[in-house]
Amino acid sequence: MSTGEAPKRDDPTPPPEPEEENYQSLGLGLGLCLGTAFGAVFHNLAIGISVGLCLGLAIGTAIKKKDPPGPTPPSEGGAEG
Repeated sequence: MSTGEAPKRDDPTPPPEPEEENYQSLGLGLGLCLGTAFGAVFHNLAIGISVGLCLGLAIGTAIKKKDPPGPTPPSEGGAEG
């Protein structure tokens, strides 16, 4: 006999999001800070911010992140012991 309820299924976990492979956000932040500082020193804030953001983004995109050193994940199906 059926009770009319659907069988419960475990919700599948969403796939992990890929991690960023470069430093774009860090480059933008540092470029903004340095561009603002140089713009204030040279009395041209708009140009300083623009150039700082462009250079920060370009440098942050060019630098690739390295894989962190650490233990390797265990192989699947291997004997545990």
